[in-house]
Amino acid sequence: KAPGLPASLVEAMARTGVRRVTCLVGDEPAAFCAGALRPRVLLSEGLARTIAGEELDAILLHEQDHVRRFEPLVRAAYDAAAHVFFYVPLLRWWSRKRIEDAELRADRAALDKLGPRPVAAALWALGRSPLLQGTAAFGGVAELRVAQILGDPLPRRAPGWSLMAISTMGVYLALQAASCLVQGTQHLV
Repeated sequence: KAPGLPASLVEAMARTGVRRVTCLVGDEPAAFCAGALRPRVLLSEGLARTIAGEELDAILLHEQDHVRRFEPLVRAAYDAAAHVFFYVPLLRWWSRKRIEDAELRADRAALDKLGPRPVAAALWALGRSPLLQGTAAFGGVAELRVAQILGDPLPRRAPGWSLMAISTMGVYLALQAASCLVQGTQHLV
């Protein structure tokens, strides 16, 4: 047994092959991936006590997919770009869509190995937590995740024309401002 880890978590780690797991002190069920260059799975003691078996496996496999894809670093980069280029709201939309896609992809990693029942049970366990309801625990895409588990077709998501028009105008204005700055510095020299 790994020191400091609940037995159910150690067993789930052995079944799934997930290695880099940190168990957090706390009663609220929580699971997420954190770390930029060496991400790892973080899971609360409360979650490890609340669920076990394939449901815990589903959570580990989901979070391991985020670890493999360096999701915390990628999300931070997309979010930073959306903030820096705030005048291009299409980047904010793209950043959110990317989070949705990452959550769905991580669920598919668990679905492919375990099937729908354990993944649904794991989402249910996390969704009952008052601390996590409506937060990043579902990446803002609870309905899409449930539809995927049920095998329903997922809606095609595309940005609206107004968002694209505003973004185009934002890029145009930014280029105009940059042009003015360049011309202004040339007159100083």
